[in-house]
This record gives sequence, C-alpha cells and structure tokens, in this order.
Amino acid sequence: MDIDDKSLDSFVQGMIEVDYEINKYNPDHIFVPLMGSAPFIDCLNIFDDDFDNEIIEYIPASSKLKDMKSVLRTWFKNFLKENYFPKMKVLSIDEVISGNSLQRVYKQFLNGKRDFFEERSIKYFNELNQNYIDKESENITYKSIGVVDSTLQKKKGKQNKKYQKLREKGVVIPVRVKRIITMDRPEFIIAKYKTEKINGSGKRVFYPEIDSFEVSPQYMNFLKEFASLIGKDPNQVTVRNIGKIMDSNKYLGDYKNEI
Repeated sequence: MDIDDKSLDSFVQGMIEVDYEINKYNPDHIFVPLMGSAPFIDCLNIFDDDFDNEIIEYIPASSKLKDMKSVLRTWFKNFLKENYFPKMKVLSIDEVISGNSLQRVYKQFLNGKRDFFEERSIKYFNELNQNYIDKESENITYKSIGVVDSTLQKKKGKQNKKYQKLREKGVVIPVRVKRIITMDRPEFIIAKYKTEKINGSGKRVFYPEIDSFEVSPQYMNFLKEFASLIGKDPNQVTVRNIGKIMDSNKYLGDYKNEI
C-alpha cells in the first residue's frame, strides 16, 4: 500500500479511539455514510471481537447522489417510523476535513426527525401540536464522531462554522488522525449505486439505491494489513454487513426504484 507507516499507525490508533467512544456513548443505532465511513466499520470489527453490527445503519449521504439532501431527509424519517422509541440514542460516524459532510448529515437528521414527529402529531391530534413535537423530539439524543484528517485540515484552513458550533455544543466527538487513509479511495468502496448516463453529456447521474457489490483485492489487502498491525490474524479478515447495506434501500421510500 502507498501509505506511510506514521499515517497507518495514526489511523489504527484513531480506530481504537473511535471504538472507545462508541462503547462509552453506547448508542442504539450508528449511522454510517456508505461512500465515506464504511471502511471504518470493517476496521472496528477487526479490532473489537465484540463489535455490535446489529446497530449499524448505512446511509445515502454522498454529495454525488441526485437530490441527496431530500433523499437523506426521507431516509431518516422512514428509519424513525420503523425504529423510534423514547430515549433513543443515535450516533453518526463521518470523515472530517471542513466538517461540511458531518454537518449536512446532522441537518438532514433533524429535518427527517421533524417530519416524523409532525406526521405523528397529525395522526394523534389532527393538527401540528408543537408542544408534542418539541417534547417528543427531545427523546432522541444525537452525537457524531468526526474522524478528522489533520493533514488536509491544516492545508485547507478553518473548518465550517456550523461544524465548529456542533463541536462546541458537544454534538461532535472529534477523533484526530494524521491522514484518513481510506478517504478518496474508490477501490475501497464495495457497494455501487445505480447510475444512468445523461444523454449527450457523458456524465452519470447517481441514484441512492444499491445496485451491486465489488470487493477489490486492494481493499482486502488493506484490511489484512490493518489486522496484522494490531496483532490479529489477517487470514480471518472479511468484509462485513453486506446484508445490512442492502437493507438500507428499504428506507428510501419514493426514491427507491427511480430507474
């Protein structure tokens, strides 16, 4: 792999810290942007033999997706319809340079949560009962682990102001690494979204429904190297949660089967 030892060691220590923060917070569900943070989950499974994959939920948060904000808002609303219970604790894990992606996921979660409780208010009261909506909204606690690429952050300067505010409020738990060595590595992305060519332009439109899977040799080699570094058997390494990734399609609502 074309990754220097210091960056790899820093990333390993970062994943150990992420695992610690997850266990400390003890969430009921973890939201994982499929095109960004999914490799973190495979790494956490290698490090932590007791890692709970049942609470992992893969979300369509890539900026490449058509109507991404609306898609993600709808996804969160539909997820809550099936999974909400009082005193729910949720956690997201995201890559951070400027903080835009993490803040975008947080905002659409708030929007989806509001849509969910407004629908329930109309169902129960035949109107928007703001007291009910506000009170029920407080029953969900949201935090986000931001894995910060210190090298790129230093090059690009200050982070998004909204991200900084979330960090100051304690919504964000920052975990700093020298480099996010899994970032911008298309060969590390095992799930492929449905795509369609735009007539005449040669460009492709990306839709939020998972279409296929492809596990590259480069990705498996990375996971094996990660395992070796922490003293685990590289021959036991495997890609996790393919079924869970496919299950994420069910929360797309009207955005499923667009093409």
